[in-house]
Amino acid sequence: MNITNSKTTLVSVVTPTYNRKNMMLRAVESVWEQTYRPIEMIVVDDGSTDGTEEIAKNFNDKITKDPFFTFIYVKQKNQGPEMARNKGIKLSRGQYIRFLDSDDWLSPEATKNQMAILIKTGAEVCYGNWQDRFADKNDKDMISLSAGEMSDPIESLLAHKWCPPFCYLMKKKTAIESGGWRKGYKGIDDHDWILRIAYTGARFVHLNKDVGYYCQHSGMRISRDDKATWNLSLKKIIFNGIEWLDKNNAWTEERREALAMSLFYHARRFHKSNDKQQFQECISKLEQIAPYYRPPGFIYPYLTPLVGYDLAETIRQFFRHLIGRTIG
Repeated sequence: MNITNSKTTLVSVVTPTYNRKNMMLRAVESVWEQTYRPIEMIVVDDGSTDGTEEIAKNFNDKITKDPFFTFIYVKQKNQGPEMARNKGIKLSRGQYIRFLDSDDWLSPEATKNQMAILIKTGAEVCYGNWQDRFADKNDKDMISLSAGEMSDPIESLLAHKWCPPFCYLMKKKTAIESGGWRKGYKGIDDHDWILRIAYTGARFVHLNKDVGYYCQHSGMRISRDDKATWNLSLKKIIFNGIEWLDKNNAWTEERREALAMSLFYHARRFHKSNDKQQFQECISKLEQIAPYYRPPGFIYPYLTPLVGYDLAETIRQFFRHLIGRTIG
């Protein structure tokens, strides 16, 4: 392992975990194998009962003594991953920080490559590309995925450009300024978190290389109740964005268009689940912030001005069911 060593710039990696002893070791080893030093890894065990503590102890015992690598394991009562990450922030000593879930893992040169860009540019946040990996499938020939360039991170994130949390390496003070991770956004807390990072005015730079692997659990499905919670959480994030733009007089036409698009597609989710109240709240907000917005597709641009969003979506779903394919 060819190590790049900086005596002054410590990087902290925070990993929350809960009953994932069979996966956590891969995440921990990927941090140990980073070609960058100094680095510290903080595993916050959120009350596991599956022997995670023993896995952490065995790893700590077997790693070669390295004065520029620190491994910290702490256990707390179960409070959720958001609180585990926040505890990791408090324990961390690095000037830069990354959040790595215990079922994901980093590529060996991720930290070295991202730190080089951060130091060169002075930016607060560097985000890279990633590859999806399925827990129970052959993962050969997976392609690199990317959120693309974010000339305006707020606009891009309001339009739901997304990266797994580990793709972001950032200044610790930026993570603190954002207020940390919050409860109340089940299944989408990372999107709330990174948007609030952008709201601090942080400069984002893109590394067009893979920095890690995002584990997809193909056997898991979102239940109806979880999907409803996810929809409400995303609506809250969108409405938070509108409130922030109003409060800070930070509207641009591009941000307005991004939010209108988000409201439109999210309203359709509520319509599909027959939640007409939430559908109407999204449409009312869309018409308030972008009264001249015209949705994309074949049916919507023509029907919406004539019959409104509700009936246009009902007609679209009828024809979709009739011909068995997605239309406008």
